[in-house]
Amino acid sequence: MANAGGHFLFCAALPLRAYNRPVPRKPTKSEGALREWRITLVRAKGQYLGRVEAPDEATAIAEAIRIYSVPEAKRSRLIAQPVE
Repeated sequence: MANAGGHFLFCAALPLRAYNRPVPRKPTKSEGALREWRITLVRAKGQYLGRVEAPDEATAIAEAIRIYSVPEAKRSRLIAQPVE
């Protein structure tokens, strides 16, 4: 908030350090860390199958084929989306 003189007014209840506090960084995921993936079978409307944990998309699809017993004819229609 600025007053008529163009100077900024600060709340006296908060110390100045509160304004200069660094923003915490999100931890980065290492290359081999497991992620959670949402598995969907593509149809006219996507059919949600479930979630699996895997390090990458290809491994997630392979894990979904094993867990959900997806027939050979439908395996090419599986997609994996990372869960944030």
